[in-house]
Amino acid sequence: MHPLRKVRDVRKGVEQWVERFVSSIMTASENFIFDLKHMIITFVIIGIICVISIFLFEVFVIGGPFISKFLEILSVVFLAIYDGLVFLVSAINDVSDFFGGGDCLPELHPVSVTSFFKYADDLDDVMSLCSPFEDPWYTLFYPIKTVMSEHTCFWLRYLHPTLLRIPTMFLFGWTSYDPTPDLNVFDGNCQSPELGPLCFVLSIHFSLIMIVIPWYWIVMVIIHFFRPILMLVNAALRVVYEIVLVLAIATHRLIEKYENYVKRSQ
Repeated sequence: MHPLRKVRDVRKGVEQWVERFVSSIMTASENFIFDLKHMIITFVIIGIICVISIFLFEVFVIGGPFISKFLEILSVVFLAIYDGLVFLVSAINDVSDFFGGGDCLPELHPVSVTSFFKYADDLDDVMSLCSPFEDPWYTLFYPIKTVMSEHTCFWLRYLHPTLLRIPTMFLFGWTSYDPTPDLNVFDGNCQSPELGPLCFVLSIHFSLIMIVIPWYWIVMVIIHFFRPILMLVNAALRVVYEIVLVLAIATHRLIEKYENYVKRSQ
C-alpha cells in the first residue's frame, strides 16, 4: 500500500472514531441530564437521612444519661401504676367471689421490667456501646450481618483456628458477626451487638457521608457514560498495542542490521 494512501486511511478512521465518540458523549449527556432530577431527589433523601441520624447522634451523645434516667423514672411510675391496677383488679374479683359472682374482671399478671431497666442503663453509655459503628463499613454491612450471621457465623467460628480462617473471613466475613470465640470482643462469638438497631440508626450517617454519597455519583457517571468510557479504553489499548508493535518491529530490524553488520565485519 502506498504510504500516502495508508495515512489517508488512518486519518479517515480517526475522524470516524471521533465522530462516533462525540455522538456517544452527546447521547450519554442527554440521558444523564434526563435522569438528573431523579438522582437529585435520591441525593436529597440521603441528605435528609444523614441530618436525622446526625441529630439523633448528637441528642444521645449529649442527653444519653438524661434519657436513661427519664426512662428509669418512667418505668418505675409505670410499674407502680400497673401494680396498683393488679391489686385493684384482684380486690374487685375477691369481693365478687365472696358474693358468689365469680371473677368479673380479667386477671392481670405481674410484669417484669428488668430488661427495660437494662436497656435504660445501656443508654447511659451508648457511645462506648456504639463505638464500633463509627466504622462506616461495619455500619454499611450491619443489616446484612443481622440477616446472614445465623447462617454463616457458626462455620466461620468452626474454621477460625484453622488455616482456612483468612480466606473464609475475606470472602464471607462481611456477612457475619465476629466469629472470634471471645465474649469480651464486641459482637464476638457470633453474638448480636447490644443496642445494634439503635446504634445503626445513630451511625448510618458515617456510611452515607463517607461511602454512599461519593460512590453514588461515581457509579451514576460510570453507568451513563459507560459506552464513551469503553471507547476511550479500547482506543488507549489500541494505541498502546500499536506503539508496542512498532517498537517490537523497530527492535527486530535493529537486531537484524546489527547481525548483518557483524557478519560483514567477519
